[in-house]
Amino acid sequence: MAGVRKKPNTKGKYQGWYMDQYGKQKFFWGSKSSKVTKAMAESLETEHRQVRLGYRPAPSPAAKHQTDLFDKVKDEYLAWGEAQGGRGGRPWGGTHARNRRLHLAWWSERLGLQTLADLTNILARVEAALRELQKLGRTGKTISHYVEALSAFCDWCVDRGYLADDPLKALAHFDTTPQTFRRAMTVDEVSRLLDACASHRKLLLETAFLSGLRASELRNLSVNDLD
Repeated sequence: MAGVRKKPNTKGKYQGWYMDQYGKQKFFWGSKSSKVTKAMAESLETEHRQVRLGYRPAPSPAAKHQTDLFDKVKDEYLAWGEAQGGRGGRPWGGTHARNRRLHLAWWSERLGLQTLADLTNILARVEAALRELQKLGRTGKTISHYVEALSAFCDWCVDRGYLADDPLKALAHFDTTPQTFRRAMTVDEVSRLLDACASHRKLLLETAFLSGLRASELRNLSVNDLD
């Protein structure tokens, strides 16, 4: 029998439940009104009863996942990425995985995502959130990383039948032209830096200049790497 919990969550939304077409209890996050959430639960239960009795067609695969918890599906996506989400079925790199996790957590908080149904018609809200990032001085490249995280998640959900279509397919790109341009240090600048640096850092800097190794690669050097 359809119902609703007595107390809302920390965001003020009530959780409802209903019996689906297979006789299983399903939970979902409704509105900030207990009465409205109860009405939603009763409506969903009526629809599923009609499907069970043959009065209406069964819902599409995506419709069955509308009440899936966003965090649960997000964790499934991250687990997939960290196992085989990279090129050629390789895992994501450590930095990429960390950024995806942080960006999706930001979107979840910013948009108040509770279930996959909350991704419906989010384009305008996503655009508003991105404009706020732009006002805060974030570069186009940084903003694009936020976009890519949510867009890639939505595409992944579409591929698996969790979403019927990509809610961000009409999202326009931001200008990612670099704001600053970097160049290699001149020989004179390198010499002046080595003369001015602390003695215990000189060997490290000389190794970096001569090898081209990144900071993380330098930190991971061991005696076994020496020839």
